Amino acid sequence: MSGTTRHNVAFSLPEAARYDLNMATCSAIATRLDEEMLAHRPAIVYPSHTPFSSMPSRTGPDIAVELGGRYLLRYLLRKQYRQFTTGSASPHFVTPTPYSPTEVISWLALPTPVRREFVLFLDAMHLSDVRGPRRVLLGGGLEYLLASGFPANAVVVGWPVPVV
Repeated sequence: MSGTTRHNVAFSLPEAARYDLNMATCSAIATRLDEEMLAHRPAIVYPSHTPFSSMPSRTGPDIAVELGGRYLLRYLLRKQYRQFTTGSASPHFVTPTPYSPTEVISWLALPTPVRREFVLFLDAMHLSDVRGPRRVLLGGGLEYLLASGFPANAVVVGWPVPVV
């Protein structure tokens, strides 16, 4: 080496991003990669305190472009296994980020500390009235709101996929 040690290497990342790189859980890395992906689209990632009613309603095809064709994920409890396979007209929170069954609880600040053992893959091309993305309040992940739910044809696999 030419006299330069690792400690003298300059980082172009802001201080907060350097801290996040030290939290090298798979969930932290996956979330940061999603943030980077959205930053290069560019997409507006709303602060956690932003009400969904303040975010514009967007079409699924717009969201699909924003996500580069990736799917949105709807995590499920075991008792919800068959509940949404034919779609749902109720609002749903979804994320582009894969999490483990235990980490999904904290990263998405879910209301009950019960493991989410299954996930539905949703194709954004078939969605309407999507709000977000927004940072999760008291969590750390990214979330979208499917304000009008999702149709059956948005469910990619046709059934929930087990997550381990």
